[in-house]
Amino acid sequence: MFAVATGLSVSTYGKSYELRVKAVPRKCYKARVFRAKHVTKSAGVSNAQGAKLTEQLGELWTKNSKQEPEDLEKLVQEIEDLSKELGTNKIVPELNDGKFEASAISGRLKKVTAMDAGLTMGGLTFNTVAPQDLKLAYRPLNSPPLFKGEREGVPNAYTLTSSFSVPDKGLAGFCEMVGTYELDKENPQRMHVAFTEVLITPDFEGMSGQQREAALASWLEVLGEQNQPNAVDRSTGRIKLSLAKPAPATLDLLVMVPGWQMTRSNFGSVALLRETKSA
Repeated sequence: MFAVATGLSVSTYGKSYELRVKAVPRKCYKARVFRAKHVTKSAGVSNAQGAKLTEQLGELWTKNSKQEPEDLEKLVQEIEDLSKELGTNKIVPELNDGKFEASAISGRLKKVTAMDAGLTMGGLTFNTVAPQDLKLAYRPLNSPPLFKGEREGVPNAYTLTSSFSVPDKGLAGFCEMVGTYELDKENPQRMHVAFTEVLITPDFEGMSGQQREAALASWLEVLGEQNQPNAVDRSTGRIKLSLAKPAPATLDLLVMVPGWQMTRSNFGSVALLRETKSA
């Protein structure tokens, strides 16, 4: 198994987030690399060139948590240069949407998504959900954290999901940052993202009866009473709030080939995305 730290970051009001950690079976990784070697031909890339690029992407994915920053930066630069040479450093609409695992490679993003990085409810939700100073801890997420595509009738939805616990209270939940994306009209590499809504949902998995009722009561005491009454579903604990103003981010595509994407944010952070096909 590979232990893979995942995440993607945007910032507003000086806040950034987020992290996921996912175990990836070795055989699944090898199958994806094998498939990717052959599909890049559809983007006008030869099998040999495509194989080299996707092998480098796979190498970056598996070595991210093990290599020294200098070695990673060198590999990122090699990938970026090859992608530019092959013309795979621009957005291809038919490849853009999907569900993706994400790994923070370098820059500010990697620092703020480290396992020992401090996390608060305010930092996780762009100062939207109260209490903003509530201390949280990252948890593994067992599903792809990034979704791009149609959601509830919105064609260009962009959703980031993270999982957290409230250590002092014995609670856990999920955070969805919901927004939209727009392709830049002049720069074929660039995508603009604007987050407008946050959903916080408790995780009561494995609980039933009185145990679940007690956990819901505790959740509502910690979070439900601190937020607008009409934003809280007291039967489930779900909290849905609109951001005071959209939280923007700009992403430049360094690589976009079937199965893989690599981006650089307007904060200079590099993230590697690996598509997860629906079962």
